[in-house]
Amino acid sequence: MAPTTCLRIPFLPARGRSANVNAPPSWLPRRLSLKSSATNGPFTSADVMGADWKGLKVAYQGCAGAYSEAAAKKAYPNCEAVPCEHFDTAFQAVQNWVVDRAVLPLENSLGGSIHRNYDLLVQHSLHIVGEVRLEVHHCLLANPGVKIENLKSVMSHPQALAQCEHTLTGLGIEHREAVDDTAGAAKIVAEHMVQDTGAIASSLAAKLYGLDVLAENIQDGKNNVTRFMMLARKPNILRNDRPFKVPIFVQIIFHCHTLSSLCNFLPLSHLVLIVTTTDQLYGQFVRQA
Repeated sequence: MAPTTCLRIPFLPARGRSANVNAPPSWLPRRLSLKSSATNGPFTSADVMGADWKGLKVAYQGCAGAYSEAAAKKAYPNCEAVPCEHFDTAFQAVQNWVVDRAVLPLENSLGGSIHRNYDLLVQHSLHIVGEVRLEVHHCLLANPGVKIENLKSVMSHPQALAQCEHTLTGLGIEHREAVDDTAGAAKIVAEHMVQDTGAIASSLAAKLYGLDVLAENIQDGKNNVTRFMMLARKPNILRNDRPFKVPIFVQIIFHCHTLSSLCNFLPLSHLVLIVTTTDQLYGQFVRQA
């Protein structure tokens, strides 16, 4: 079966943060994959316990065979994973009722935070309803018959290239070419039948695009884990019988004392601030038991 084409949303109506994203736009027939216990209310644990997610449309960024697709299927088994060209497209697809959920990366243990998705969280009225962690195992792929010594260059996502830098140098592959995603690199190599260029992607991408796996686990660091957020139009009802994480975005303008005042407040509210980026003050408040 041919790989699914990436979703593009060029002309969807814009919906601001003040819009009611719990109701579908007038131009789209109403469709709900899950029924909440309260009409138009947030989902509870009872709503999702035991759900097999069959028929649920879940957006991810990248082409078929991307790590994000594996994360989407890990988060929602039996779902229909929908590839999107860009992170923005996945956010728009959920907000405009084209899909039900989205699974997108927030941070990687080696590469750090994906700042673009933090920005998009601020710009859209979606809710983080869970997270899933995926171990990343990079493979060196090439067309059938091609050997490692034949490779003069390799293409992949910039983070994947950076995570395999020392290994690639040790293999004598000096030239790097960055593309939008790992599976997209595998697709390009396969479609153009190049003999001197390989791709860094998953073993699933190799199988999907008919490539050979020349080397497995080529990442420089052993602990390579990506944390993905699960996005929905409705929030979850938080339980009070265990610790939980709540992403909060703080904007500080011209007031240098604001951060110190905020930190003084945290012990009184039993919250801990975990700053995840430095270019803007993004962080998580973790409630202590």
